[in-house]
Amino acid sequence: MPTDPNLADAAVDNRWQALVNRMCKDPTVARGKMMTAEALTHAGKVFVFRSRRNGAGLGIKLGAGSDPAEFHATRWRPLQPFAGKAPMRGWFVIEIADEPVWDALADAALDRARRWADA
Repeated sequence: MPTDPNLADAAVDNRWQALVNRMCKDPTVARGKMMTAEALTHAGKVFVFRSRRNGAGLGIKLGAGSDPAEFHATRWRPLQPFAGKAPMRGWFVIEIADEPVWDALADAALDRARRWADA
């Protein structure tokens, strides 16, 4: 993976766009926003977004008690968008180094978003 932050950011942008194009083929998926970031939604709720803070990557909602390592992710951290506040439960940022597992993670997040919407 690129060590230059600008190249890494471009790699994330390219990979994000490929993910958006694939996921938006599903009529239940729409583009949206997570704060100021580009995101994808199901039933009006964000399940994945393009993270630009503190190491660019894929922001994803897997739910409380989930572990991205279940999908073979090795470069991830809990999403903590606000300094001094606890991380958001069930949300993670997956680094570009783990982009080979982004599709599986995004599919799992969409599946979980569907179940939560139906509950």
